Amino acid sequence: DRHVRALAKHVRLIELCRSIGVGSEAGTDGHILKSPDFPTLVSALADDLPTMLHWIMFVPNIVSLCDDEQCAEWLPLCRDWRMIGCYAQTELGHGSNVRALETTATFLPESKGGQP
Repeated sequence: DRHVRALAKHVRLIELCRSIGVGSEAGTDGHILKSPDFPTLVSALADDLPTMLHWIMFVPNIVSLCDDEQCAEWLPLCRDWRMIGCYAQTELGHGSNVRALETTATFLPESKGGQP
């Protein structure tokens, strides 16, 4: 229920941002998240936005890993919410069950506590 409510708030927030021109300021390149007003608007919501990974991880990876032709094709879709990226984490033997991820830490005395 929280996720559905947060997603509905997010959709409404984007509709409002578009209607009042958030993201059309100079230097934002139509990117709502780059608007100086966006953090204030987000802070008014009681729920986290379910698409923040889209803006924090997915879009920056498109920008940094795609060539100009790929960016021209994919960025408008990302910025206009017609394509929403996600983050998937897997580990051999566990699939995408993040709770079951395992790690091992080994102390090496010669490392002086991890200092280089």
